[in-house]
Amino acid sequence: MVKLSQAGLFTLPFAIVMGLLVLASVGQDLLIYLSHGGQVSRDQWVKSTKWLLETNSELSFYSWASAAIIFLNAALLYMIALASRRRVWGWLILSAIFVLLSADEAMSFHERLVSMIQARWALGGVFHFAWVIPGMIFCALVGLSYIPFLLALPRRTALLMLLSGIVFVAGAIGMEMIGGSFAAETGTFTMTYQMLTNAEEALEGLGMVLFLYTLMEHAVALGVVSLRREPAAGG
Repeated sequence: MVKLSQAGLFTLPFAIVMGLLVLASVGQDLLIYLSHGGQVSRDQWVKSTKWLLETNSELSFYSWASAAIIFLNAALLYMIALASRRRVWGWLILSAIFVLLSADEAMSFHERLVSMIQARWALGGVFHFAWVIPGMIFCALVGLSYIPFLLALPRRTALLMLLSGIVFVAGAIGMEMIGGSFAAETGTFTMTYQMLTNAEEALEGLGMVLFLYTLMEHAVALGVVSLRREPAAGG
């Protein structure tokens, strides 16, 4: 029997829930598209879709769970900042970024950038969803500015944080660009596009769950949190 660490025990239920929600969305999309020959109209999609099961919907269980996990990451970052003697502002700024990411996950602020940018520039292909342009710039700035921060952390923590960031950005921006190129050519109501959005959301969720594991492991090592019961006094 595999014995999980405190961080593993804490993170496992989140990973299971996110995985099941992605599978539910994939199953629903396959059922809808296969029953309509691989492509549906907007009306058929709206009538057939159970929005609570759709990863690519603000009204779904997945979006709610994803926003909650991102906010939990923000809370852990804040707790670590309070307990740290060094790099306090680095942790606090990350916490603030994650609060904004959580709000965006729930309310999709970034999608408003699409119409704003496309109103000025006619973009297509991988930039069909034009918000990825400022998104890439933001990720590059944050990534470069946090290199000294990562180098000062324990090696395992830094590598896991880097890996989780790569996985998340691969989904949020990489898969969004691939999906955008398909959407520009064939529209969004195809099975291919919906599978790409499911893959996008799955990578984002995986990145956030891995980051949650990393933060919890680091917080336990610092003594910020503990999931083990302390023995009762006198017994």
